[in-house]
Amino acid sequence: MQFTFSEAPSQHKESIENSSGSSMHTRPDPAKMVVIGLHKFYHPSEVVPIEACSLQHDSANTLLQAAAQALALSPTQPQQLSAFNAATQRGLLRQLILRRNSKNQYMVIFFTTSFQPALLEPLVTAVQRCNVEVLSIINTVVPPEGSMKYQHSKKASKLKGSGSKRQQSHVLFGSSTITERLCQLDFQISPESFFQVNSAQAEVLYDLVHKAAGLRPTDTVMDLFCGTGSIGLTLAKDCHHVYGFESTASSVADARRNANVNGISNATFVHGDLTKVAAMMGQQYPSPDVIVTDPARSGMSLELIKYMLQSGARTIVYVSCNPATQARDISQLCAGASARYRLKHVQPCDMFPNTAHIECVAVLEHCDASCNTDAHATTLAK
Repeated sequence: MQFTFSEAPSQHKESIENSSGSSMHTRPDPAKMVVIGLHKFYHPSEVVPIEACSLQHDSANTLLQAAAQALALSPTQPQQLSAFNAATQRGLLRQLILRRNSKNQYMVIFFTTSFQPALLEPLVTAVQRCNVEVLSIINTVVPPEGSMKYQHSKKASKLKGSGSKRQQSHVLFGSSTITERLCQLDFQISPESFFQVNSAQAEVLYDLVHKAAGLRPTDTVMDLFCGTGSIGLTLAKDCHHVYGFESTASSVADARRNANVNGISNATFVHGDLTKVAAMMGQQYPSPDVIVTDPARSGMSLELIKYMLQSGARTIVYVSCNPATQARDISQLCAGASARYRLKHVQPCDMFPNTAHIECVAVLEHCDASCNTDAHATTLAK
C-alpha cells in the first residue's frame, strides 16, 4: 500500500488551573512532527495519520508502525527528517510504499526529494529491526519540481508527470527487485513497475482474461499497457506470439526479464508511446488477432481507440479498474458510424475487498457495419 508523509502540529500537555482545580489540556506546539497517513476522502490535500490499515496484512502494519515510531523520535529541523510540502516545494519525505508478495516478503520504498541516505537511516533501521522479512529497501528520488501524480489503486506505484524522467531509485538494503509467483510463473518486479497488489485475486482476474480471449494456436496477441508482462506471459503458451506495449521503460525491462526467467520465447515487449502504436503494427509487427488492453484509470486515448477500430482484431478484452472510463471507451468502439465491435459481456472481479473499487473484464467481438444497430446502441447505453 501507499502512504503519504505530512507535517502536523505536535501536541504537548500543560497544566491549566480552573475553578474545579488543576487539569491537563493539550495545545499545538510551534514545532511540527512528521506523520504517516492516507489522504482524506474528498480532501486529498489533507493527510490523516494512521497507525494501522485493515486493508493490508498485519505484518505491513508492523512496518508502518515502526516507521511512524522512528519519525516520532526525529524532530523536524531543516537538517533532519521533514515532510515534503507541495506549496513551498520544501521537505525531504514524500511517500512510503509497502509492497508484499504471497510469501509475506516485502519491498519497502521511500520516496524523497533528494538522495540523503544518512537522514533515512533511522527509518531504514526501524524497518530492518521488525520481525518481518524485508528483502529490499529502496529510496526513489523525485526532485521537488517533479510531479508525484499517482493513479489511484491500480497504478499506485507508477510515477507520472514532469519529474518522472528524472526519477532515480537507489538500493539501501537487499535486492533491487521483489519476486512474485503468479499463474505458475515467476515475476521480478522493480520499484517503479506496476503489479497487482492482490496476488490471489490477480490469478482469478487473469483466468477471466484467458477465457475471454478465446485463443487459437495461430493467434497474434497485442498486450496494451502490458506493465511487467503479467497478462501477456500467462497467455503466451496458448498463442503464436504476444507483443506487449508499455510506456514505462522499467516495466518493459521487467517484462523482458520475466520472459527470460520463465523460458518464454514467443513474447516481445516494446517501450514506446501507445498513441503511436498504429504506426508500428502491420509494419514492424504483425496485425493482432486478439487485443488485450489494461489501461490506467484515465482509460485510453482517442488515437488508440481509432487504431483498435481499424485493427480488425477478432476479439478485444478490455480490463479496467475504472468502469466509468471503460464504459466511455467501449461506447467509442461499439456505437456510432465507425463502430466495428459488439459488447459480448462484462464480468466484474473484486480485486479490492472491503472497498468500493473493482476490476472489470469486458469482451468485445468484431463484426461488420451491421452490428451498429439501434438495439445494440440502446443495450450499450443501459
